[in-house]
Amino acid sequence: MNGPIYITGAGIVSAIGVGKESTLDSLVAGKSGIRRMKYLSSCHQDIPVGEVQLSNAEMASMLGIDDEPAFTRTALLGRLALREALDEAQLSGEALREVPFISATTVGGMDRRELFHDQEKDCDLAHAIIATHNCGTSTELIASQFGDFALLSTISTACSSATNAIIAGADMLRCGLAETVVVGGAESPRRTESW
Repeated sequence: MNGPIYITGAGIVSAIGVGKESTLDSLVAGKSGIRRMKYLSSCHQDIPVGEVQLSNAEMASMLGIDDEPAFTRTALLGRLALREALDEAQLSGEALREVPFISATTVGGMDRRELFHDQEKDCDLAHAIIATHNCGTSTELIASQFGDFALLSTISTACSSATNAIIAGADMLRCGLAETVVVGGAESPRRTESW
């Protein structure tokens, strides 16, 4: 494919808005998303951060799922953004069987794993949480609510992860490996500690 590549759907979940419309409103109004931590767990509560203004339980409720250890903050953020993008692109069900999904993250499920580290050791809970740490598991959790994609792939290259997912998707289109590709990135920072 030598022609242009078109974006037919997009989803955004950020510190300045949940959804494209609220994010645009915040940008136009010059609102900052930097504030004191409310939902992230850290011993550094005095450090201002860009934090999505929803709890994990609120995001799970918006998605119609239970808030459980397997759903890391990274997976919840990714699911919300993916849902908006798929809705706008009018992609669902059987159509997804022809569409690769390339997801990007750096820390995967580290937010839940580190919370468990300081708590009493419950072997069943430990297994459930450790199983979500892998970056590829984030991709599987994000995609699983929407149907079967033709391919699931995860890119984890530090801060460049989402950009590399976009590049990989564009390369797939240019090489004729797919007619439509869903790409994106989700990230929830890990808890910080003083050592």
